[in-house]
Amino acid sequence: MGHRLFDGLRWDTLAIHTDFSATYTCQGQDSATCEHPPTCNQDVIVVSYLDKNEVTNEFYQRNDIWHLWGDVNKVSPGSGYIYSDGDKRCIWLHYQAKWVGRFKRLFVLSDGSPDQFKSCFAMNEMTFLCTGATALPNLVEVVHTIAPTAQFKCICDGGGNDTKAFLKKNELANNIRVTNAWEIYLALRDMPELQHRQTTVANRFCLSERFVRYVTYEKLLTPAMTAHLDNIVCIREPPYDKTAREIKGIRDIY
Repeated sequence: MGHRLFDGLRWDTLAIHTDFSATYTCQGQDSATCEHPPTCNQDVIVVSYLDKNEVTNEFYQRNDIWHLWGDVNKVSPGSGYIYSDGDKRCIWLHYQAKWVGRFKRLFVLSDGSPDQFKSCFAMNEMTFLCTGATALPNLVEVVHTIAPTAQFKCICDGGGNDTKAFLKKNELANNIRVTNAWEIYLALRDMPELQHRQTTVANRFCLSERFVRYVTYEKLLTPAMTAHLDNIVCIREPPYDKTAREIKGIRDIY
Protein backbone atom coordinates (compact mmCIF):
# COMPACT_ATOMS: atom_id res chain seq x y z
CA MET A 1 0.00 0.00 0.00
CA GLY A 2 2.76 2.43 0.94
CA HIS A 3 4.60 1.76 -2.33
CA ARG A 4 1.55 2.67 -4.41
CA LEU A 5 0.82 5.83 -2.42
CA PHE A 6 4.43 7.05 -2.67
CA ASP A 7 4.71 6.56 -6.44
CA GLY A 8 3.59 10.12 -7.12
CA LEU A 9 5.77 11.83 -4.50
CA ARG A 10 6.26 15.49 -5.40
CA TRP A 11 9.10 17.91 -4.69
CA ASP A 12 6.94 20.02 -2.34
CA THR A 13 5.55 17.02 -0.38
CA LEU A 14 6.71 15.59 2.93
CA ALA A 15 5.33 12.06 3.32
CA ILE A 16 5.39 10.06 6.55
CA HIS A 17 4.62 6.54 7.72
CA THR A 18 3.75 6.69 11.41
CA ASP A 19 3.00 4.02 13.98
CA PHE A 20 3.37 3.62 17.74
CA SER A 21 5.71 0.71 18.30
CA ALA A 22 4.99 -1.78 21.08
CA THR A 23 5.86 -0.36 24.50
CA TYR A 24 9.33 -0.96 25.87
CA THR A 25 9.39 -2.48 29.35
CA CYS A 26 12.11 -0.89 31.48
CA GLN A 27 13.04 -4.08 33.28
CA GLY A 28 16.66 -5.15 33.32
CA GLN A 29 17.06 -7.80 30.64
CA ASP A 30 19.21 -9.85 33.01
CA SER A 31 16.63 -9.65 35.82
CA ALA A 32 14.93 -12.88 36.87
CA THR A 33 12.69 -11.36 39.56
CA CYS A 34 8.99 -10.62 39.31
CA GLU A 35 8.68 -6.88 38.82
CA HIS A 36 6.15 -4.32 37.63
CA PRO A 37 8.55 -1.94 35.88
CA PRO A 38 7.61 1.30 34.10
CA THR A 39 6.99 1.24 30.36
CA CYS A 40 7.70 3.69 27.56
CA ASN A 41 6.05 4.51 24.25
CA GLN A 42 7.90 4.91 20.98
CA ASP A 43 6.34 6.78 18.08
CA VAL A 44 8.24 5.63 14.99
CA ILE A 45 7.96 7.93 11.99
CA VAL A 46 9.61 7.37 8.62
CA VAL A 47 9.85 10.64 6.68
CA SER A 48 10.14 10.38 2.89
CA TYR A 49 10.88 13.17 0.44
CA LEU A 50 12.66 13.73 -2.86
CA ASP A 51 16.35 14.53 -2.97
CA LYS A 52 18.64 15.24 -5.89
CA ASN A 53 21.90 13.57 -6.84
CA GLU A 54 24.18 16.48 -7.68
CA VAL A 55 26.43 14.28 -9.85
CA THR A 56 23.80 12.63 -12.07
CA ASN A 57 21.10 15.31 -11.65
CA GLU A 58 18.60 12.55 -10.88
CA PHE A 59 15.88 12.67 -8.23
CA TYR A 60 15.49 9.84 -5.73
CA GLN A 61 13.41 9.14 -2.62
CA ARG A 62 15.21 9.78 0.66
CA ASN A 63 13.95 8.28 3.95
CA ASP A 64 14.77 9.43 7.49
CA ILE A 65 13.58 7.59 10.60
CA TRP A 66 12.48 9.36 13.79
CA HIS A 67 12.18 7.66 17.19
CA LEU A 68 10.12 9.78 19.60
CA TRP A 69 10.03 8.37 23.14
CA GLY A 70 7.67 9.19 26.00
CA ASP A 71 6.82 7.70 29.38
CA VAL A 72 3.64 5.78 30.16
CA ASN A 73 2.19 6.92 33.48
CA LYS A 74 -0.58 9.11 34.87
CA VAL A 75 1.23 12.42 34.34
CA SER A 76 2.96 11.75 30.99
CA PRO A 77 1.52 12.14 27.47
CA GLY A 78 0.87 8.43 26.82
CA SER A 79 0.31 7.48 23.17
CA GLY A 80 -2.69 9.60 22.19
CA TYR A 81 -3.52 12.00 19.41
CA ILE A 82 -1.83 14.98 21.16
CA TYR A 83 1.44 12.99 21.22
CA SER A 84 1.12 12.20 17.51
CA ASP A 85 0.16 15.76 16.59
CA GLY A 86 3.15 17.17 18.48
CA ASP A 87 5.49 14.78 16.65
CA LYS A 88 4.18 15.90 13.25
CA ARG A 89 4.73 19.52 14.20
CA CYS A 90 8.31 18.83 15.30
CA ILE A 91 9.12 17.04 12.05
CA TRP A 92 7.54 19.67 9.80
CA LEU A 93 9.43 22.51 11.50
CA HIS A 94 12.72 20.57 11.25
CA TYR A 95 12.49 20.11 7.48
CA GLN A 96 10.97 23.54 6.89
CA ALA A 97 14.01 25.06 8.60
CA LYS A 98 16.37 22.91 6.52
CA TRP A 99 14.70 23.78 3.20
CA VAL A 100 12.99 27.13 3.73
CA GLY A 101 9.80 27.43 1.69
CA ARG A 102 10.16 24.12 -0.11
CA PHE A 103 7.50 21.91 1.50
CA LYS A 104 3.80 22.79 1.23
CA ARG A 105 2.01 19.45 1.47
CA LEU A 106 2.00 16.84 4.26
CA PHE A 107 1.00 13.26 3.49
CA VAL A 108 0.38 10.88 6.42
CA LEU A 109 -0.07 7.10 6.32
CA SER A 110 -1.10 5.39 9.57
CA ASP A 111 -3.16 2.58 11.04
CA GLY A 112 -6.69 3.06 12.39
CA SER A 113 -6.08 3.26 16.13
CA PRO A 114 -8.95 5.31 17.65
CA ASP A 115 -6.80 6.83 20.42
CA GLN A 116 -4.11 8.01 17.99
CA PHE A 117 -5.52 8.65 14.53
CA LYS A 118 -9.05 7.43 13.72
CA SER A 119 -11.14 9.59 16.04
CA CYS A 120 -13.03 12.87 16.02
CA PHE A 121 -10.48 14.40 18.41
CA ALA A 122 -7.51 13.32 16.28
CA MET A 123 -9.04 14.70 13.09
CA ASN A 124 -9.93 17.93 14.88
CA GLU A 125 -6.31 18.34 16.00
CA MET A 126 -5.09 17.77 12.44
CA THR A 127 -7.16 20.68 11.12
CA PHE A 128 -5.11 23.05 13.29
CA LEU A 129 -1.92 21.99 11.49
CA CYS A 130 -2.78 24.27 8.58
CA THR A 131 -5.45 26.63 9.95
CA GLY A 132 -5.76 29.07 12.83
CA ALA A 133 -3.17 30.58 15.14
CA THR A 134 -1.31 27.26 15.52
CA ALA A 135 -0.94 26.64 11.78
CA LEU A 136 2.44 25.37 10.61
CA PRO A 137 4.43 27.68 8.30
CA ASN A 138 3.94 27.20 4.56
CA LEU A 139 1.62 24.17 5.02
CA VAL A 140 -1.38 24.38 2.68
CA GLU A 141 -2.61 20.77 2.46
CA VAL A 142 -2.73 17.74 4.77
CA VAL A 143 -3.77 14.30 3.49
CA HIS A 144 -4.16 11.49 6.05
CA THR A 145 -4.69 7.96 4.74
CA ILE A 146 -5.79 5.35 7.27
CA ALA A 147 -4.89 1.75 6.45
CA PRO A 148 -7.55 -1.00 6.68
CA THR A 149 -7.76 -2.93 9.94
CA ALA A 150 -5.00 -5.52 10.43
CA GLN A 151 -3.34 -4.51 7.14
CA PHE A 152 -0.78 -1.97 8.32
CA LYS A 153 2.71 -3.39 8.38
CA CYS A 154 5.40 -1.06 7.21
CA ILE A 155 9.00 0.03 7.66
CA CYS A 156 8.07 1.55 11.05
CA ASP A 157 7.79 -1.92 12.59
CA GLY A 158 11.35 -2.89 11.71
CA GLY A 159 12.67 0.56 12.59
CA GLY A 160 11.05 0.46 16.03
CA ASN A 161 12.55 -2.94 16.74
CA ASP A 162 16.08 -1.66 15.98
CA THR A 163 16.14 0.66 18.98
CA LYS A 164 14.60 -1.87 21.35
CA ALA A 165 17.10 -4.53 20.26
CA PHE A 166 19.96 -2.05 20.85
CA LEU A 167 18.70 -1.35 24.39
CA LYS A 168 18.24 -5.04 25.25
CA LYS A 169 21.68 -5.97 23.93
CA ASN A 170 23.41 -3.28 25.98
CA GLU A 171 21.44 -4.08 29.13
CA LEU A 172 22.49 -7.72 28.87
CA ALA A 173 26.10 -6.55 28.51
CA ASN A 174 25.67 -4.33 31.61
CA ASN A 175 26.55 -1.24 29.58
CA ILE A 176 23.35 0.60 30.42
CA ARG A 177 20.29 0.37 32.67
CA VAL A 178 17.27 2.43 31.60
CA THR A 179 14.28 3.11 33.84
CA ASN A 180 12.35 5.75 31.89
CA ALA A 181 12.04 7.38 28.47
CA TRP A 182 14.56 10.12 29.28
CA GLU A 183 17.26 7.56 30.03
CA ILE A 184 16.33 5.72 26.82
CA TYR A 185 16.84 8.95 24.85
CA LEU A 186 20.28 9.43 26.43
CA ALA A 187 21.27 5.80 25.73
CA LEU A 188 20.19 5.91 22.09
CA ARG A 189 22.51 8.81 21.36
CA ASP A 190 25.31 6.20 21.28
CA MET A 191 23.46 4.08 18.71
CA PRO A 192 25.49 3.68 15.48
CA GLU A 193 24.55 6.11 12.74
CA LEU A 194 22.86 4.85 9.61
CA GLN A 195 24.97 4.62 6.48
CA HIS A 196 23.39 6.82 3.83
CA ARG A 197 22.52 4.98 0.64
CA GLN A 198 20.75 6.34 -2.42
CA THR A 199 17.44 4.57 -2.87
CA THR A 200 16.47 2.74 -6.03
CA VAL A 201 13.12 1.70 -7.48
CA ALA A 202 13.59 -1.79 -6.05
CA ASN A 203 14.78 -0.56 -2.65
CA ARG A 204 13.06 2.77 -2.18
CA PHE A 205 12.60 2.51 1.60
CA CYS A 206 16.19 2.04 2.75
CA LEU A 207 16.95 4.49 5.56
CA SER A 208 19.38 7.39 5.35
CA GLU A 209 19.42 9.14 8.73
CA ARG A 210 18.18 8.53 12.29
CA PHE A 211 16.74 11.07 14.76
CA VAL A 212 15.92 10.40 18.43
CA ARG A 213 13.67 12.73 20.44
CA TYR A 214 12.12 12.83 23.91
CA VAL A 215 8.43 13.79 24.25
CA THR A 216 6.95 15.34 27.39
CA TYR A 217 4.88 18.20 28.77
CA GLU A 218 6.68 21.48 29.39
CA LYS A 219 5.78 21.38 33.10
CA LEU A 220 7.68 18.07 33.46
CA LEU A 221 11.02 19.44 32.22
CA THR A 222 13.87 19.17 34.72
CA PRO A 223 17.10 21.23 34.99
CA ALA A 224 19.07 18.30 33.55
CA MET A 225 17.01 18.51 30.34
CA THR A 226 17.76 22.15 29.57
CA ALA A 227 20.93 21.24 27.66
CA HIS A 228 18.89 19.03 25.31
CA LEU A 229 15.96 21.31 24.46
CA ASP A 230 16.66 21.04 20.72
CA ASN A 231 15.93 17.30 20.98
CA ILE A 232 12.86 17.54 23.24
CA VAL A 233 9.32 17.75 21.88
CA CYS A 234 7.17 19.70 24.35
CA ILE A 235 3.50 19.05 23.69
CA ARG A 236 0.49 20.76 25.18
CA GLU A 237 -1.88 19.03 27.55
CA PRO A 238 -5.18 17.89 25.98
CA PRO A 239 -8.01 20.37 26.55
CA TYR A 240 -10.49 17.53 26.94
CA ASP A 241 -10.69 13.84 27.79
CA LYS A 242 -7.75 11.77 26.56
CA THR A 243 -10.14 8.94 25.62
CA ALA A 244 -10.91 9.45 21.94
CA ARG A 245 -14.14 8.47 20.23
CA GLU A 246 -13.91 6.55 16.99
CA ILE A 247 -15.45 8.16 13.93
CA LYS A 248 -18.27 6.06 12.54
CA GLY A 249 -18.43 5.61 8.79
CA ILE A 250 -14.88 6.81 8.21
CA ARG A 251 -14.65 4.53 5.18
CA ASP A 252 -17.31 6.71 3.55
CA ILE A 253 -15.57 9.96 4.54
CA TYR A 254 -12.22 9.01 3.02
